[in-house]
Amino acid sequence: MSFEQQLQVLIEETVERMIPKIVEKLGGVSPKPTMTVEETMEVLGVSKNRMYELLQLDNFPAIKPGKRWVILTDGLHQWMKEDARKVL
Repeated sequence: MSFEQQLQVLIEETVERMIPKIVEKLGGVSPKPTMTVEETMEVLGVSKNRMYELLQLDNFPAIKPGKRWVILTDGLHQWMKEDARKVL
């Protein structure tokens, strides 16, 4: 198995382990529908600068209905499963 394949497997396994932690942090099986930038930074373990870079990605599950960004919780879970390994 190549280094890239090993890295991809490791990232996929890490993301799968993170999802239950996210649900737990958000208070159970039915998390609130949105999260703040700060909450998302904590869940992903990224800096503020990196978080704002993620918000600029076309496939990142966030909207900006006014002056503040809102991260869609279900979309974040899906993004972590499918796309996080490409950018984190």
